[in-house]
Parts: sequence; structure tokens; C-alpha cells
Amino acid sequence: MSKSLKPATEYIKAALQTTEKLNKKGTNLYDLLSRSPRNGIDLCFKRKTWKFDSYYRISKVNLSADGKHGSVWGLFYYNGKPTKETPEKIHGALKKDLWKGISEVQLEQYETKRIESEYNNWILESAMKQNEEALQK
Repeated sequence: MSKSLKPATEYIKAALQTTEKLNKKGTNLYDLLSRSPRNGIDLCFKRKTWKFDSYYRISKVNLSADGKHGSVWGLFYYNGKPTKETPEKIHGALKKDLWKGISEVQLEQYETKRIESEYNNWILESAMKQNEEALQK
């Protein structure tokens, strides 16, 4: 008998609900990772104060026995693109109520927004160049 797998977003939501019941002050990154499948490896997390297209994709996790402390490494993405080729240690993971998970659907939406924004900027720049050339003639 095979069990159906839940999408990662459902695990993250369940982790948040469980953690909020246990910890009234808020959750830190380790709380979220300890309640995610595979300790959150290959999932994306961001600080609540960051722009929509800046996040970490978790690549390595070392959690303590209680799941409230440890070390986390991940690739940092800025403007939807990785800033380095190698994972870096994530600092500030113990800060409460600062981290949130990002689903794959949200990542696709972020990518679409970024591409639309780049295209609109390109259209605007080319129109401005054409206007400048017309004025010079």
C-alpha cells in the first residue's frame, strides 16, 4: 500500500502550526527545518524583511538533538540568481519570528515577476533611445 506524498508547502505549514503552539515567542529557522521533510534540504527559506526574490536554498543541515540549534548552509539567491557557486553558512538562524518558507509555486511567480520587470525596463530603455535619436535628427 503506497502513501500519497504531500507537497513541501503542506509540511512547512504544519511545521509552523506545530511550532507556534510550542513556542509562543515565534519560530526560528531551526524549528522550521526540524519539522520539514529531510530537515529542509532543497527547500527555500527567506527572512520576512527581504525582497520577494532574495532567499536561501538549503543544502546542508546539522541539527542538535532537540532540533532548536545547529548549523545551516545554503545557496543565497539575490534577484532570483545565485550569488555564489558554493553554499555559505546562514547567519541569524536563531532569530525568532524572522524566517518563512517559500513554496515552488511562489518561486515560479517570483521568476515571472522578475522576467516581466526586466522586459518592461528593456522596452522603456529602447523607447527612450528612439526618442533621443528622433530629437537629434
